[in-house]
Amino acid sequence: MGSLVLELQRDALDRSVSAADLLRKALVVARKLKVTDLVDWLTYELNGYPQGAEVPEYRKLRGELKVHNPYNGWVPLLVSNPEHAELLSKRGTSQAISELDKIANGGSSMAYVRLPRSIENSLMKGMEFPLQPAVILSHTQIHGLVDKVRSIVLEWALGLEEQGIMGEGMSFSAEDQKQAGNVTLNVGNLGNLIGSMQDSQIQQDTTSSTQGYSKGLDLEAVAQVIRELRSRMDEVNLEVDAGAQIKSEVTCVEAQLAAPSPNVSVIKESLRSTRAILEGVASSGAFQGIITALGAFR
Repeated sequence: MGSLVLELQRDALDRSVSAADLLRKALVVARKLKVTDLVDWLTYELNGYPQGAEVPEYRKLRGELKVHNPYNGWVPLLVSNPEHAELLSKRGTSQAISELDKIANGGSSMAYVRLPRSIENSLMKGMEFPLQPAVILSHTQIHGLVDKVRSIVLEWALGLEEQGIMGEGMSFSAEDQKQAGNVTLNVGNLGNLIGSMQDSQIQQDTTSSTQGYSKGLDLEAVAQVIRELRSRMDEVNLEVDAGAQIKSEVTCVEAQLAAPSPNVSVIKESLRSTRAILEGVASSGAFQGIITALGAFR
């Protein structure tokens, strides 16, 4: 049989080999060599970083703050405080490498990251017409993230070869395992995240296309439930914070419904958030029918 290490190098250079398949082979090598740090990193990259885990610097991407206008698409969002704008525009992602690879090779020219819910609500409160804010990323940036991961594996495999560690016949000697500890894993510095940065999810942007927006979602039924919810909110005294959050989500849905090409992913996300808020309020019983209806929009 050939050398596992050389196979790993070839796969790292071969674009037809997916990043996930490359990492799985690297995981086999790392486990056999008992390189614990690398095993942890590969597991995170393959499965996604868990809640509260720090993400490497290369997973923190700086994009453009924008809002989605139903008629004009994504337009710049101006934030008066430059420091706040800088913090908001830098987002990290905990997603599995396979998801990021799929987005990077998607048909759209851009992707977006939603901001934490509390920040979204704060920004939308300051708008005359509340619109969905997000951080817009280019596919080039996501490609760069995936390429960085491939490069880390390649550099590690090259370092193993330099130490004479080849992995002939799918196995490594005790001496190989000892020498493997001398090969540095060049993942980069790990730092604290900004707010809930590790929870940010990069999503494929489809707002430039008119296909698939209403597929699988009855927009008229959504509109009817939203109208019912607005009327019920006037009848039931909701807690101030809960009421403001629900109104923000409802306004977002209404803006999408009024658009020529409603973004179903944005609508569904707002409906899920609305349902979660309603379930947590003291008067949730008064909204039981609406909660059930919202649960049907998946």
